[in-house]
Amino acid sequence: MSLMSSFWEKISSTAESAVESVKETASDVADAVEDAAESASEAVEDAVEAVSDGAEAVYDVASDAAETVEEKVTGAYENSYFGRDDAARPEVENLTPDEIQHMPTADRNRLMKELQEGWFSDEDKEATKKLFSVKYLDPEFEKIDDDNRKKMIDKFKADPAFKEARDNWETLTEAKRVEIMQKAVDYQAEAYDIPKTTIATYSNDDPTDLGYYRHSDGKLYINGHDAALKNGGFDEAIDTAVHENGHRYQATLIDQLEAGKIKEGDPLYNQAMTFKLNDTQRGFYVQPPGDTPSVDTGDEYFTQPQENHSRITGTAVQQAGIGK
Repeated sequence: MSLMSSFWEKISSTAESAVESVKETASDVADAVEDAAESASEAVEDAVEAVSDGAEAVYDVASDAAETVEEKVTGAYENSYFGRDDAARPEVENLTPDEIQHMPTADRNRLMKELQEGWFSDEDKEATKKLFSVKYLDPEFEKIDDDNRKKMIDKFKADPAFKEARDNWETLTEAKRVEIMQKAVDYQAEAYDIPKTTIATYSNDDPTDLGYYRHSDGKLYINGHDAALKNGGFDEAIDTAVHENGHRYQATLIDQLEAGKIKEGDPLYNQAMTFKLNDTQRGFYVQPPGDTPSVDTGDEYFTQPQENHSRITGTAVQQAGIGK
């Protein structure tokens, strides 16, 4: 029996146990409702003699029965999730990096979904981080992504503005540097068939603070301070632009997935689902390692799906020698 077959058999067994639990719960609920009905009937008979007291008794019995139903069904529902988490975690813990690397994307996504649904505990997060610790792209998506990246780089190489910018980077104004970065993300949007966006700037003298993407307004934010933009150099600037716009591409795929435009069977589907399960808002995103380690931070920041994909794009642009 294969590794994944064994796992899904355990998941299936857990699900069957959950079904039996729900059946038992349903039987208990039926008994509770029957008892409530008998009590209510007796209360109604008493109400013939004392309407006010009888009405109050009926209300109390009905309320107690409703609370019993809610508690038992909610408990059975939650237990079914916890059971699946308990089955998934040991399977992930036993996986080797090579097995994670070569696992079909759909199976890897299903594991992440099992871990994230229901109560997403610290143990579930650690297991998810292990799945993030190995860099991978879905093979079907990777073919499309390679073609799009080549089209983007070809556009850069065909435009003499990039050579001029490289040659004069030290003396360019902030506005001119941002202008060439805007040109880069416009070409990227054309190559990847996503809506174009705009670059906004802020100023921070931290040379490690290069920029970020914010999906709520769809803009790229670039640190225009000389400590970052000028001193980082031309290659770092173009890398930053396409890296952050890569996050916009990922978010666009998630939007299309949730809107039903990307469906199962589409070559983009599995990777779009991976991006969703790694999203800051719609999944689990590992923050950079810091002074206070936690299950939400760590070196997996660098290898998790969204960051891995954007880093592949940025590194390829740096290695292409744009403007030389």
